[in-house]
Amino acid sequence: MTAPEKEKSSTGMRIRPTSAIVKYTLIFLLITVLVFPALANEKGNRLLFGEEYFHALHKAFQEAKDSIWVQMYYMSTKDAAPNDPVTVLINDLQDAKKRGVDVRVILEDRLFDNNYNAYNSLTQAGIDVYLDSPVTLLHSKAALIDKKILIFGSANWSYSAFYSNNEVSVLLESPQLAAQLAEEFKNIKLSREPAAEPFQYNGVKIPKRLLTDKFKLPLLFTRSSEKAFDLYLLLFKESESLNSATLALDYEKLARQMHYKITSRDTPLKQTYAKFFYFFNVYQPLKKLTRTYKLLERQPWSKTVTILDFSPKNSDWFILPFEYWDYGLDKQLSFNAKIIWLVALLEASESKHNPYWFRPQKGLAQKYHIGERSISQGILELEREELLEVYRHIPRDPRHPEKRPANDYRLNPLISTSDFEKQASSLIQKYGVSLFNQAKGLSSQLGQPKDLNKIETFITLINKFGYKETRRAVSRARLKRLESGLRSLTYVISLLKPQIDTKGHL
Repeated sequence: MTAPEKEKSSTGMRIRPTSAIVKYTLIFLLITVLVFPALANEKGNRLLFGEEYFHALHKAFQEAKDSIWVQMYYMSTKDAAPNDPVTVLINDLQDAKKRGVDVRVILEDRLFDNNYNAYNSLTQAGIDVYLDSPVTLLHSKAALIDKKILIFGSANWSYSAFYSNNEVSVLLESPQLAAQLAEEFKNIKLSREPAAEPFQYNGVKIPKRLLTDKFKLPLLFTRSSEKAFDLYLLLFKESESLNSATLALDYEKLARQMHYKITSRDTPLKQTYAKFFYFFNVYQPLKKLTRTYKLLERQPWSKTVTILDFSPKNSDWFILPFEYWDYGLDKQLSFNAKIIWLVALLEASESKHNPYWFRPQKGLAQKYHIGERSISQGILELEREELLEVYRHIPRDPRHPEKRPANDYRLNPLISTSDFEKQASSLIQKYGVSLFNQAKGLSSQLGQPKDLNKIETFITLINKFGYKETRRAVSRARLKRLESGLRSLTYVISLLKPQIDTKGHL
């Protein structure tokens, strides 16, 4: 039995989710148990209720001699909780790996924030852990042990599933059915990219209190003092590079860094005008930072300025990458997006799941003293610029969309404009400019014109279903409210793939 391999091409994409296959298998097995008593009466074959499911997995993992393959939608465990049943099972998998057992796990990628602790523990133990592709939904909960024992059913791996919920699972010992499930493992479409790890950037150490104190950066934002904000970050960058809170003022250098430029200064008159031009455009925000916002200290007519919040303690800062200036984000982004990107950097730095972070917008507004509307606008812009990935959950009850779970977020790696253009050119060479532009247009309609992974997925959908059908599905998705979680590529795929009714028929 070969290991599941990551998909290297988007052609021939499997749109039918694994959950459908497992549903068919479950129905078939239950019918088999009912119709063929001989199979049901064989030693070990039985239904599992409640905590019986946990004990069956625990025993099977401890006794495994050859292989353990697991595919799981949701694997929730807590750090430092040795009595947690999921922790027990993860320890069983780690022990099996040490015994030389072939252990492999596939998890649902869209629940990576929930699966993070399990993913991290398993990978650190050297276990092969995969995420399924974004174009499919891994909803199955199945384990295959020693190529003959199958344990599967409705239960995820969580404390409530093992001890509180009404769940039913099946344990069967059948090499023939195990071979079928093993084949299904090999057919699961996997993510071509590993799970995102925290990004290590070189940059400026910004004190967290500058964002959380309503009288500091949030005050600049609410009063629309964007140039003062830009100047302050530049001064902070310069202070750290010199390791000094006091700086000599170079008005022309600062003005040019703030994107004020005069290209021609040939005559003495033009040189005088340029000097005044640079001075004026720095002096005005400098005066705000000293007199209005009290973030700087400067004596009248002094040629130096002192930053009052310099030298943050080790635990009180986050990194603002140098790429913020190198890639021109300070010029490209709106004031909304700039401040929200700083918020995202701080939130990710404090998250155990960095670069993933989780906080409702109301909580963001309270913590950073920024209006929820400004937060929403900033998040949308960061999403369009591919600086932030937003996971919007579908409400549990469509009648009450306001009760949906809060968004999850992930910082995306920074790439330069030239690198983005190279990656886009590679896709154009692979698929052709016409197909690339069609896919980019559809991705743009969903608010993500720069997400090359989604653009390539749209190329795959166009190849499989045709441009008209794919565009029709995108048009339907665009009619959905953003808060519904349905204005997304995932919903487009669900509109295109065969729908399965509750009886399991096409």
